[in-house]
Amino acid sequence: MANFGFYPSNSSSSRKNMKFTENFHNEINVSYADEWPFFPVDQKSEKNLPFLLNLTDSFETTSKICQRFKIIPEIEFIALDTLESLLESFLYDLSKDIETEMKGDLKAINGCWEEASQIFEKDVPLIILLNISLAAKYIDRSTHFNLGKVLQLVHLVSDEKYDITSIKEHEMCLFKNIGFKVSRPVALHSMEQMIKLVYNEEFLNISLDEFLKVGLLTLRFAYMEKYKIYSSLINGISNSNTFKTFTRDKVLLAAAVVFATCNTVSRSAVWIKDVLKQLSDTCGFQEQDIILLSEKIMQFVKE
Repeated sequence: MANFGFYPSNSSSSRKNMKFTENFHNEINVSYADEWPFFPVDQKSEKNLPFLLNLTDSFETTSKICQRFKIIPEIEFIALDTLESLLESFLYDLSKDIETEMKGDLKAINGCWEEASQIFEKDVPLIILLNISLAAKYIDRSTHFNLGKVLQLVHLVSDEKYDITSIKEHEMCLFKNIGFKVSRPVALHSMEQMIKLVYNEEFLNISLDEFLKVGLLTLRFAYMEKYKIYSSLINGISNSNTFKTFTRDKVLLAAAVVFATCNTVSRSAVWIKDVLKQLSDTCGFQEQDIILLSEKIMQFVKE
């Protein structure tokens, strides 16, 4: 069966049961939800989701750790995007291996997914922490969330006693798994630029900085609830290419977040209509697409 290939072959870390949820909740006030906001799904992968819902909420945890240590949003969203890429690659390979090896045996397939969930839950604490450290290194080496901090935090939640050498080995394995590539946070940067574009103090009673803060909160929520948001679109979008665009395009996500934010901070129909046109012209998506995704985001905000 496929695995992350994350741990060096001479390490016993993957066999350790890292008490991440309980210990991190006690030590740095990070909580978990009952569901895992999965990477954008499609019709084919949807059938595998029930076997993954018992996994720890790695996206929410990543975000909360960044906020707890006052890490800038750019680093936070790089870590979130990198985590998404890593999980997508892992689950794609895992799904192929399971289907090949089990040859349609549903009971065996179910067992494999349950086993994969357990393996991932053991691996995820170090993956989350190293993801943040890697993103911090990419943006600002002076950020204090370095490998020393990773080592310190992992010792709070793991029975395994790492040293800095083993942590560096784990970091290189993770970097290899994401193709030795760290990308800028497109959704965050696009959201910030669009908010600056549409901001009009004539129709708003908040400052641009306050407007940006609301936008950041909305974008962060959209990331945390990606699974719910995109799953709710499956029945409403019959064309698979259109659905893929909705779930993959970070610029469309940013536009929908900005439009949702505008509807939150203003009730001016004139300004909202103008904003929608500006967003459509800027990102190249139809107004109706922006409205649809924005409404789905707000639907879960209100729950």
